[in-house]
Amino acid sequence: MAGLRYLSLCVLTALLLCTVSAYAVSTTVEPGQVFVAEEVVQPGYILMFSFQLDPDYLFTVSVKDRNTGIVLHWWRDEVSGAVSIPSSTTKQVYHAVFDNSNSVLTSKYVNFELRAVQDPEHDVDKELVDPIEVKIGTLMAKVHKMKSLQQTMRYQQSSHRATVEDANERVLLWSILQVVGFLAACGGQMYMLKLFLERKRTI
Repeated sequence: MAGLRYLSLCVLTALLLCTVSAYAVSTTVEPGQVFVAEEVVQPGYILMFSFQLDPDYLFTVSVKDRNTGIVLHWWRDEVSGAVSIPSSTTKQVYHAVFDNSNSVLTSKYVNFELRAVQDPEHDVDKELVDPIEVKIGTLMAKVHKMKSLQQTMRYQQSSHRATVEDANERVLLWSILQVVGFLAACGGQMYMLKLFLERKRTI
């Protein structure tokens, strides 16, 4: 019986993950600009938001209600962050704000995800909520955290890979310059030796 309940739980979780409205975006915020991502959340849905910044170039990130202008959560000089906005009885519009207005010259990279997840406890008496649905909600939250961690690791790996590739390109360029310099020096010495021998013959 326990195995059947666990199987049902896994199937329901998979179905929920397939029907979740979500998108992950990687973009660059230009200096002096404020990038805003808008998400319309239907009644009975939870908004899940996470982001990852370049550790060397941080800026302020916030989530606010477009209708009221109230800032619901904000991060300052943090590499990553995540938050869940509870469901509402009405349609809500949220803004994820990436503020690079204080920068004059530096463009800054950000990877973020907005996800709308159905709230199983919305408009339902808590005493009537099926324990399986409660477990599904818990699993969804854990999956969201795991995805955020996965994005962080993926970004760190890509950043490390880019650094290694850049170093390899510089080493290759330096090696080519050394070879060119060596050939030029050899050619110059051969030319000077040739001139010296020609002058010696004429004398």
